[in-house]
Amino acid sequence: MKNNDYFRIASGFYLSECLPDNYEDMEIDELEDFLEDSAWEPFQFYSGTEILHSINDLSDRFEMVAKDAKEKAIDSIVEMLKAKATIN
Repeated sequence: MKNNDYFRIASGFYLSECLPDNYEDMEIDELEDFLEDSAWEPFQFYSGTEILHSINDLSDRFEMVAKDAKEKAIDSIVEMLKAKATIN
């Protein structure tokens, strides 16, 4: 399964209710049934598998954006420290 936080956030874009706390312990069939039963109206005709893939894809994108933002922040800090070192 994906990073728990990203997966939970992404699920909110597809479901009308939150994933249960124990979703990672659920059997795949049970999870897919939950996803189908909890699908937000625009996704009500998607299979549990399709919803699961959509949530995974979105959580991957969240994780990628977070990683990129972290790398950019680190690069900015390094540049600021370099600039400060040349001033002193």
